[in-house]
Parts: sequence; C-alpha cells; structure tokens
Amino acid sequence: MRLIATAVALFGAATAHAQQAPFAGTYAGIEAGVIEHHFYLDVTVNDRPYSSRYYRDTGFGGGGFAGYDLAMAPRWRIGGEVEGTVGGGSPEAVIRDDYRYGQSPRVGYRVTGRLGFVATPTLLLYGKGGYGGNRYRLTGNAGVQDAHGWSSSFVVGAGAEWRVTDHAGLRVDYTHVDNSSHQLMLGVPIRF
Repeated sequence: MRLIATAVALFGAATAHAQQAPFAGTYAGIEAGVIEHHFYLDVTVNDRPYSSRYYRDTGFGGGGFAGYDLAMAPRWRIGGEVEGTVGGGSPEAVIRDDYRYGQSPRVGYRVTGRLGFVATPTLLLYGKGGYGGNRYRLTGNAGVQDAHGWSSSFVVGAGAEWRVTDHAGLRVDYTHVDNSSHQLMLGVPIRF
C-alpha cells in the first residue's frame, strides 16, 4: 500500500511540474506534407529471376496526432504519441506484357515513444521510435504471392517543435515506417 501511495505522489508531483514546464503535458494537432510509400517486389518468369527492386511513389498526405510529454528534468522530456495518416503516393510495378501491381494507401497509424530536449524556451528537439503500419488497396492484374493489404513494422523518426504562443506551435516531423513509407510533415500542435 505504501508503494502505491509513493507512486501516486511521484506521478502527481511530476504532473504538476509538467504543467509549469514548457513542452510538457497533453497535446494534439493536425499535420500535412508528403508521404512516400514503397514496396519491394521479386519478379520471376518461368521460375527464373526477372526483376527485383523497390517501387516508390510520393504524394500529398495529412493526418492528426495526440500525445503526452513529461518533464523528467529541466531540459529533458519523455512521452508518447499516437498518429493517424491518410494519402501519399501510390506505387505501381509495371511488369512485362502489361502486368501491373500497385498499392494505393488508405490509412496509416504510428504509436511511438519520444525523447525530447528543450534547446531554448521555444524550441524542442525530439527523437522517436515505436511501431506502425499502413492499410493499402491492392490493384493490378499481376499475381503477387504474399500480397497483403496491411503492412506493419518498426517506426523511427525525429522532429522539432517551435512554440508560437503558450499553447500553440509549429512542428516539422520526419517518420520512417520500415519497408512501407517515409513521411515529412508540417504540423500545428496545440498544448493543453
């Protein structure tokens, strides 16, 4: 019982400190930018290798995010974030004899932990890592083994957030979902 009371007291103290510290507490926002989707395809003809390469396409995308940052020290923040995306490029493989295979993005998700450094009172630099994926609509007439509408893998990324006011800011965020997508987004985080 004493352990639970101590944990609650520490969490309460950290939360109270987070509300006074810059770049701490709950936030949510919207974002827009470019999302590059890609897939790797091994093509065989009559059981012989024909082509093996990545197929990529970049397009406009957007989404939303929400998270929480906790002030662990005067300049260090630790937290977590969830993000949803839509849009981006629709890569397509054009194989000989007019056989085609494509992946058109529908939605994406990312769940990440963040570690941030408050470089100035108005600038937060952060790195992130976690898990995520994308949902695709598969198109084309080529028979592709192991074709799946979902892709998922580890996520890594980094970004910077500038405070414009006490509650609103701008951020630049890069995210890589392994074997699936890259994205570079400009966002507007609102801190509560």
